[in-house]
Amino acid sequence: IAAGVFAGLIGVWASAFIPGGAPHPVAPGEKKPQRNLGDAFHDRNFLLYLGCVGIIILATVPVSSFIPLYMTETVGLTKSSAVLLQIGTLTGTLVTSYLWGWVADRYGSKPVMLLGIGLRMLTPLALIFIPRQSALSLYAAIGISLFQGVADMGWGIGSTRILYVSVVPPEKKADYMALYFAWIGVLGGISQLIGGRVLDF
Repeated sequence: IAAGVFAGLIGVWASAFIPGGAPHPVAPGEKKPQRNLGDAFHDRNFLLYLGCVGIIILATVPVSSFIPLYMTETVGLTKSSAVLLQIGTLTGTLVTSYLWGWVADRYGSKPVMLLGIGLRMLTPLALIFIPRQSALSLYAAIGISLFQGVADMGWGIGSTRILYVSVVPPEKKADYMALYFAWIGVLGGISQLIGGRVLDF
């Protein structure tokens, strides 16, 4: 926990050097900019994007949340071993982030987004075939977690790039992005509740 807090403080310090973000004072006689969320609500492309992202959140967040339970109760890993799976996922995202970015710049956002979510769909299938109560269980689980991190990063970079480049108009980004973050925040919380109810059932 202390190491995490220290890393967080370094992150805050480093963020102070990110360029941009200065206020834009309104000149005398100039109209004050008005928020208009209605434009975002009437943008079919934006609403389609929000709907698709919402489906992905509802489908993947509960799975990720309850994988440790599956690993300890069904596969037979210890609780300390299950923690290593998160490290595997983070490693997969870290080592492939620049590669996914390069591919997205070269071939476009949509192929990367679709490939990432396609790979992500294979993760639950792979979990079914992990050897139970075996010395190989942990190694197989870490390998799948690494693969999940690779897939998550592909989906994340592709979907975020298409959001910024093709979905959100630059002149209306404040309104659009406010709705986007509110939407994914609400769905992220709801998906946990739905996942818990499904697990109980």
